[in-house]
Amino acid sequence: MSNKRRRCFTIVEKVKIIERLESGVSNKDLCQELRISQSTLSTIWKSKDQIKSVFQKDFSHPTKD
Repeated sequence: MSNKRRRCFTIVEKVKIIERLESGVSNKDLCQELRISQSTLSTIWKSKDQIKSVFQKDFSHPTKD
């Protein structure tokens, strides 16, 4: 049995990860910092367009109070 726990990232966290990768932070450094596997990071990177689209849709509209 593995001691690893699944980590669930929010859309905001995923966007921040994508932005860091785009700014030049290495995959290895980011994996170590966040304590995630390379495959998890790759999955986020592969889905970056969809993640950004959801983020823009959900967070670009001002809230109505």
